[in-house]
Amino acid sequence: MKKIVCAAILVAITLFGFVGCADNEDEVPVYKKNSLNGKWHLASYGGGFGGQFTNYKRGLVTWTFDTINNTVAIRSKRDYFGPLSGTYPYGIQRTEQSDIVLHLNDSVRGIFGINDDELIMSNGLLAIFKR
Repeated sequence: MKKIVCAAILVAITLFGFVGCADNEDEVPVYKKNSLNGKWHLASYGGGFGGQFTNYKRGLVTWTFDTINNTVAIRSKRDYFGPLSGTYPYGIQRTEQSDIVLHLNDSVRGIFGINDDELIMSNGLLAIFKR
């Protein structure tokens, strides 16, 4: 009897293991931290000598990077410092000083860095994006 119970438990664990490993293609992709890929929401922009920042509500301005096709889809529901809504090609270049420069539609947009779920871009002023 003890062997039958142990075998039944082993079979149940094996079946639950297969169910837990099911592949679901409808899931929203999870982006790795420190990855440019995915949607970024502009949170604030400003700085400079005055140190003033303009804060943006989540979803007002989004930049969605497609790192496979090297494009960024920009959507803006209000005027802001950056490019108009549309899809643009982008490129990334590392300088001799190890800065990472974003080129958008063949023009320099600024130096950027990613810290967990925050993208910070500087072109004299700071643009702070959040996932």
